[in-house]
Amino acid sequence: MRRLALLALVPFAAAAAVALPGAGARGDSTYRIDAVFDTAKGIIPGQLVKVAGARVGKVKDVTLTGDYKARIEMEVERRFAPFRSDAACSIQPEGLLAENFVQCDPGTPDGRPLRSEKGHAPTVPVRQTAVPVSLNDLFDIWNVPTRERLSVLVNELGIGFAGRGEDLNEVLRRANPSLTLARQAIGKLNRQRGQLQQVITSTDRVVGELAGRRDRVADFVDQAARVTTQTALHNRSLSESIRRLPDLLRATRPALQRLDELSAAGAPLLRELRVAAPDVNRLIAGIKPFATAGLPAVRGLEPALATALRAVRRSRPLMREIHKFTEEGKPLGPLLSKLLVDVRDRGAIENALKFFYYAAASAARYDNVSHVLPSHPIINQCAGYQTTTQPECDAHFGKSIEPQPMARRAPGARRATPRPKTAAPAPGAPAPSAPAPAPSRPAPGAPRPLPSVQDAVDGIVESLTGPDKNRQALEDLADYLLR
Repeated sequence: MRRLALLALVPFAAAAAVALPGAGARGDSTYRIDAVFDTAKGIIPGQLVKVAGARVGKVKDVTLTGDYKARIEMEVERRFAPFRSDAACSIQPEGLLAENFVQCDPGTPDGRPLRSEKGHAPTVPVRQTAVPVSLNDLFDIWNVPTRERLSVLVNELGIGFAGRGEDLNEVLRRANPSLTLARQAIGKLNRQRGQLQQVITSTDRVVGELAGRRDRVADFVDQAARVTTQTALHNRSLSESIRRLPDLLRATRPALQRLDELSAAGAPLLRELRVAAPDVNRLIAGIKPFATAGLPAVRGLEPALATALRAVRRSRPLMREIHKFTEEGKPLGPLLSKLLVDVRDRGAIENALKFFYYAAASAARYDNVSHVLPSHPIINQCAGYQTTTQPECDAHFGKSIEPQPMARRAPGARRATPRPKTAAPAPGAPAPSAPAPAPSRPAPGAPRPLPSVQDAVDGIVESLTGPDKNRQALEDLADYLLR
């Protein structure tokens, strides 16, 4: 009885034999590449290696790896080098009764080139290889009647797939990645069995609690139904909102980043506030008694505030004048600032103090202890200020001077300049007016009137600014003070 050998792919979980990029070569025309399989049953050195169904090389050797996998060493034409990280290999039968061969896919340009590792050529890992399972292996595990019946079934199935072996192989090759992913998912579930058991236990508790509150659960379901109904009625608005949501998220990303920076920077402040929170609470608790005690004082401020308000209203014209004065005085401010700074930097104040010190020291008497500034009070009739020379108070060396009246200036008036002498009047001209009589001299022993403050100030100014020698003295004093 004719037996049809069909391909059947069974996924095998394997540890990854990771290979670094690289290329091994023997000679100039061949490229050395290895592939790790779960089993190399049916593969011996010398068998063919194909790429896309075309013969491109042969198997050089088959060795056992440290984790009991089969390493198939192959040599292919160099034009297929290098194999990349997404390369794949599988063991396939040459025919129904013929030997097997190795079918490889070198990978796509998106993958990185495989490189040598640990003394081996570039290697396709076991997770990217596939091994077919012969049906003869399955038949050996059955008893005779079952094996014969299965053989009949397989023969009939082979007759049905006659001429469509490539289609079946393609289906099985496409099913292999899905089965591998399914095995990985089952492995993850197996590793998380404890967590799943805990979830199921927690779910049982939740269901038990909900069973005792059926009315609330029913009300929740009714409310959820109303919400879903309203959502269905506004599906267009929700769709539009969801469509605009990516733009909104992109626009808010900078603000969220700044908020994250602010929260990171404000963490120390929040910790300090947490430490200070009890004191702040006590302060807030004490504010109420303080506010209650201060309420009468605040109420008592009402008359003062009313008076202050009237004063402020009355001071508005003065404030306007002050504002006008400050506006007009702005240009003077920088000049005055420069003058004061210059006076300070030149040491005018220190020099003035030195001047008064040395002037007092030069006029004072001194002994072996210190200086003594003499004071001679003169109490007589010549102690008062006079506007005319008194003969009894005139004491000086030289020829006596006839007393001359001194003109008294009005406050703020300028000093009168001496008038030139006028010529004698011509014949027939009217005679000049007689001069004003001199002021009468007070009788001896009569009290003399004291001069006013304005007269004293005018006299001091006149004595300082009159003769050139006084002006020169003032200039010398100013130079001394500002040097």
